[in-house]
Amino acid sequence: MLSEVLQQWLHKISNGLEPYRESNVVNVSLFLFGAYVAWSVWTFTILPKLQPDRPRVLPYWIPCHAISFFNDADGMFSYGRNYFKNTREPFAIIAAGETLYIITCVSAVSEVYRNIEQLTFDDYITDMMISFGASSKAIKTMWNPPSATLKRPEGAGPGKQALAHVAETLIRQQLQPGKNLDRLQDIFLNSVHRSMTWEHMASKAVLSSQQNMRTVSLLEWTREALLEGATEAFFGPTLLEIEPKLFESFFTFDDLSWKLTYRIPSPWSNDMKAAKATAQNALTRYFQMPKKQRPGACWLVETLETEMRAVDIEPVDIAAYLMMIYWVINANAWKVSFWMLAYLLHNPHLLTTIRDEISPILTAIQSPNELASSFNSTQTPRFLALYHEVLRLVTSSVSVRNIATPAYVGGKQLQPGGRVIIPYRQLLLNDEVFGGDAEAFNPERFLRDGSLSNNPSYRPYGGGTTYCPGRFLAKAEVLTCVAIATCKYDMEISHGSRIFPRLEVKKPCLGIMGPVEGDDVVVNIRRMAQ
Repeated sequence: MLSEVLQQWLHKISNGLEPYRESNVVNVSLFLFGAYVAWSVWTFTILPKLQPDRPRVLPYWIPCHAISFFNDADGMFSYGRNYFKNTREPFAIIAAGETLYIITCVSAVSEVYRNIEQLTFDDYITDMMISFGASSKAIKTMWNPPSATLKRPEGAGPGKQALAHVAETLIRQQLQPGKNLDRLQDIFLNSVHRSMTWEHMASKAVLSSQQNMRTVSLLEWTREALLEGATEAFFGPTLLEIEPKLFESFFTFDDLSWKLTYRIPSPWSNDMKAAKATAQNALTRYFQMPKKQRPGACWLVETLETEMRAVDIEPVDIAAYLMMIYWVINANAWKVSFWMLAYLLHNPHLLTTIRDEISPILTAIQSPNELASSFNSTQTPRFLALYHEVLRLVTSSVSVRNIATPAYVGGKQLQPGGRVIIPYRQLLLNDEVFGGDAEAFNPERFLRDGSLSNNPSYRPYGGGTTYCPGRFLAKAEVLTCVAIATCKYDMEISHGSRIFPRLEVKKPCLGIMGPVEGDDVVVNIRRMAQ
């Protein structure tokens, strides 16, 4: 009886409080909405007027721009540029609590390149070393003041550079035109020539085979051929002997590498980490072996190893650094080859035109290095125009700088602690430079205007201190691969592969964009009568 009375009493109290609950919810909601409006007006309207020399922040809903940035970075860059009336002034976005200043104006990009004191690249290199698993001891050693006892390459004498900067010098010396590049490129291109033959074609690329015809995956064909060439040229034959599944693990890592770049935590990045570990462990075992048991490494690999061992950097950390280089070397060139051949196969008239232009050269020249140097705007203008146009359309590289002290770029003051981002796709698709059809495939634009490939907006390989040193080798391997496929084989798209592969523009990318997962070009090939 007492319990029933108590329950009835509590029920009445509860019913009596209901209006107050509803009123409180409404009041709290109104307060939060009012607070958001006040914050929004202050942040995006009033503050920019009080600080006109600061880049304006692209308006956002909480939580900042992170979701849009990770889902479609280039789409967000385009949205921001157009939101601010396409003035191409620097603007800011907020991602994961970090201020990123977006630079899309050519003159402002040049300012970034010139300002190497206030806008630095060193922190980004350190972040990448950490991401690749280098120990804190090794990272500290890489940035320590140099010891006079260390061997130094020409132009980087004792006392001038930390080992991290010496490594950059070594990379440039290996990959800039000269005897070091000639030797490396000769091995590389000979391997590509061999891998592209009928007899040595990668089995993974062949989907079906008849006596005189094969059906191949263009994606697998290009990437297997170029990765094999790069691995042999840089490390000799031993690395692949250590880990026969090296290519498989590397391709998986490359496809998922955006998770490393944007620091996606476990468990969502476990697949990427597992693939990276397989390739990186192979490199660790490689550097744990005596040198005499792993002949054939290029000058860069041998010299980097010598420099690192001289300051007691362990094989596991040498492997972490070389894994960074291996990734950069192999992540992009095969994609350019894939897209060039995809466009040719979907444009039979263009395929015939290019074949007619380069076949006489391929027949007359036997040396791989001489052949690569013959692909130029004088002897093969249409082939080079195709190369430039495809690069323009599929490049999504960015340059990153850390802001050490307040710096003016594009008339705006950038604040320390933030980062400068130069998204080159915003320059490469500029319709004021490349015409109203800038987003369409049209290699004729580079034939009509021979200076277009030197335009400041055409920067597929970046610029400044981070101007890609591997651009000469990349161009040689790409054009060699495409030329051999075009001139050594009769090629036609398989009946079930008539749809042009879609460009993967949504997945974060720091170089050349690949096709959407599952998209490919299935090709029927026959050996061409010589």
